[in-house]
Amino acid sequence: MITLVVMTDGRRDCLTRSIESMTNLSGPISVRMIHDDSGDVDYTEWLWDTFGDRWTIHSTDHRSGFAGAYRSMWKWIRDHDRNPYVLSTEDDFVFTRPVNLADMAGVLRRNPYLVQMALRRQAWNAEERAAGGVVEAHPDWYAATADPEAQWLEHRAFWTTNPHLVRHSFIASHDWPKGRNSEGRFALNLYRSEPNARAGYWGSRESGEWVEHIGEQRVGNGY
Repeated sequence: MITLVVMTDGRRDCLTRSIESMTNLSGPISVRMIHDDSGDVDYTEWLWDTFGDRWTIHSTDHRSGFAGAYRSMWKWIRDHDRNPYVLSTEDDFVFTRPVNLADMAGVLRRNPYLVQMALRRQAWNAEERAAGGVVEAHPDWYAATADPEAQWLEHRAFWTTNPHLVRHSFIASHDWPKGRNSEGRFALNLYRSEPNARAGYWGSRESGEWVEHIGEQRVGNGY
């Protein structure tokens, strides 16, 4: 079973588009949770009115920023969730093509050294746009890997909070760091302490993008 978590900090239009695009997700999703770090009572009320009949809504009592929001969400997963896998996404990502979550979970199950399986987004910064894509910007970072059931790319370059599938047990055994640059520091500490750990991008090198980043900024600040 899979828990689907969407991180949001107050962008109604983005969140609506993101949730509408989740018709592209197939697999055993049994829990849906919106993590609200807006610190905005009106936004929280809108979430309950719009999604409360289908989603669990968890709101922080103040705007806690990127690191604080992820620490809060991971704590909620540890305290309240028992599904073996978590699909984590943010309110400014839309799923642009069908994604089979059971197949993604199968790769994590068969390969315990993989710490996440992420979905590739479009080129975003100048370097990626010039190269033609995220993977194309640093092709030597990624090793094409396959088994009889799936294809994926492996690397030790970063950990991404872009849409990704992760084991509940991984969240239960790791803490998200406090403060600025938490995403980069988390990856640095992870790969230093776990020399066999590798992260995954779903699909072959030629499979292209699975999600589109539609927001101008990342969720929160100081990530």
